Amino acid sequence: MEFLPRVQQLQPGSGCFYLRPQLPLILKTSQWPEAAPSSGAPSPGLTRAYDLAAEPGSQLDQTLFAARQLQKAVQASCGWTPPLLRQRSDQPLPAGGAIVLQLDPDLQLGADGKNPARPGQIAEGYQLDIQAETAAVLTAARPRGLLYGVRTLQQLLQQSAATWPELKLQDWPDLPGRGFYHDVTRSRVPRMATLKELADTMSYFKLNELQLYVEHSFLFPGFSEVWRDDTPLEAQDILELDAYCRQRGIELIPSLASFGHLYKVLRTRSFSAYCELDNPGQAPFSWYDRQVHHTIDVTNDEAFAFICHMLQAYMPLFSSHRFNICADETFDLGRGKSAAKASRSSVNQLYVSYLKKLCEFVAAQGRSPQFWGDILEQEPELMQELPPQTVCLNWHYSPEVPEGPVRRLSELHIPQYLCPGTSAWNRGLPDYTAGAQNIRETCRLAHLYQVRGVLNTDWGDWGHYGQPEFSYPGLALGAALSWNQAPLPQADFNRSLSKLLYGDSNGRLAGLLQQLSQASVFQWGDLVQYYDLTQRLQRRQAGSLPAVEQGWLEQGDEIKAGWRRRLGQARAHNLQLSRLNQALLALLPGMDQSCRPRLTPYILYNQGNQLFNAVADTLACLKYDCATDLIKPDARQQATGRLTPLKRLERLTGPDAPDPTATLDAWALAAALETWYREIRSLWDQVSRPSERRYNDAMIFWYADLLRTL
Repeated sequence: MEFLPRVQQLQPGSGCFYLRPQLPLILKTSQWPEAAPSSGAPSPGLTRAYDLAAEPGSQLDQTLFAARQLQKAVQASCGWTPPLLRQRSDQPLPAGGAIVLQLDPDLQLGADGKNPARPGQIAEGYQLDIQAETAAVLTAARPRGLLYGVRTLQQLLQQSAATWPELKLQDWPDLPGRGFYHDVTRSRVPRMATLKELADTMSYFKLNELQLYVEHSFLFPGFSEVWRDDTPLEAQDILELDAYCRQRGIELIPSLASFGHLYKVLRTRSFSAYCELDNPGQAPFSWYDRQVHHTIDVTNDEAFAFICHMLQAYMPLFSSHRFNICADETFDLGRGKSAAKASRSSVNQLYVSYLKKLCEFVAAQGRSPQFWGDILEQEPELMQELPPQTVCLNWHYSPEVPEGPVRRLSELHIPQYLCPGTSAWNRGLPDYTAGAQNIRETCRLAHLYQVRGVLNTDWGDWGHYGQPEFSYPGLALGAALSWNQAPLPQADFNRSLSKLLYGDSNGRLAGLLQQLSQASVFQWGDLVQYYDLTQRLQRRQAGSLPAVEQGWLEQGDEIKAGWRRRLGQARAHNLQLSRLNQALLALLPGMDQSCRPRLTPYILYNQGNQLFNAVADTLACLKYDCATDLIKPDARQQATGRLTPLKRLERLTGPDAPDPTATLDAWALAAALETWYREIRSLWDQVSRPSERRYNDAMIFWYADLLRTL
């Protein structure tokens, strides 16, 4: 039996408990007030569950929601919906057996082991006792624990349907905070259905915190110049999602850029006066500049009041009493209007002074502030100047996570979350191997130093090209390792994830996806770099590139050297990607039919990786005279670009059309790139609003146009 996260204690039995139509699902507790007698009650001591809806209290609402979730899971796996009933605690179970959900505030978990659960852990813990031929009893101290027990039963149903193995298990989380951080600012703003699916997936894996990263992608009143060309989240979206998350045991915590990373806000005529740099809106849009600019002018009191206005407008939409002010990567600080002030002390002192003002403002609103800890990592003692309820979000994304910063904050008694990442940014498929290494090491340190929690991050740098669902493996791994610190080998995790998330009875899909992510050579991020470098070179030649916007040009030689090491083998790499694609397709017969559509985006993005490999080699060969293993046209066959328009059309649409992933044919590759990208845009539209996809569109079309000039 596969469970993600792994349960803390499990004792298997030898028999089975069999579900059947009309087997009741009974809510059983002594805490709720008795409902008035209802006509037609099925038996003494039982009431129909819909009578409970009139009873007051969120505890009842949450418990009833957990029961409804279990009903849906039984319907999905078995084909029928168990009738939902209520029974007083002193009543015996029906003779034919039942599924029972009950609250017991005195529940103890792990009492017979070396590390019994603490009260805070018991609040989210549960006990499941499946008795052969008799009953399945799920007990929790709080409704949240009951919901997590239902999630475990969902996973059991997926694998065993109506035949439940006899077992006794106790389960609780090792860390109190288990979160996921999702970027909804950089190019991609998800549709509400996508955000709700994310919340459902988080709840399925027992995560309890969600943050959405916002710079400009919320419809602030009076910010029309900021969002006029975008499709931002609105107040009603946040209110709806907050309630949806709360029902699923998830705290939706607001996260708003309020110091650095205000690129789009501070480029507008409306608010550019509050930017650290002069004339921030003159340069054309750039993915690189978005990552490093713009920072608020900390010398301007009115600029601080402006940030407070944003915080006050956003804060009331959330039921959470926490607020992430971000304050990371303030690269421009001390380089413009604050340079003189920074020279009299230090940039870090300037930073912490402003950060303190922000945290004090948030605390005065009754919220506990959070901030990213990168700027003060080398001087963590400065964090002691912040309000005591402030929490540092300590992030590192490399496979080798340094222990020193975690240990130092622990020694200083500064509250901290550790924050790994899914390694999904700048790519189509995430780097599942690097991401897994980072998540594993971060979670190990989180348990070692008993930090407040783990917040697993999922960024959308450089156009947020990858589909949001591609990050679910990283999400699930972070959930599993923050819930249970026991060792979980990657092969075991991949097998469990394949079965539970993807419905793959063979348990192979997640492992193949990991191989696929490693086989890709040229990524979306490589295309972005070359595109941006070319634009900057053109602007420098025209004399319109200020020194502060050199960007990647300063790293140009290093970037080009990295490309050269990977060039020349596009055809060989694409053959490997094709073999992996065939292996994916071979899994379809063993997959649950409802899960098979999950494969489609992976297959399309794999095609994209093959095209990117071919684009890199084709440009290198035809534009820079580099070697390639792509098959060149022979003397008897002209390149497509040298044909007349009609002959070209006939070739590209005929039975002998060249394979653009294996042949050196720039025009065929341009057509294939555009045709493929049409499918990617369709996938985008299914899960995301238009947002800023136009920048992605422009880059792909630029490459297609460039290929047709070769």
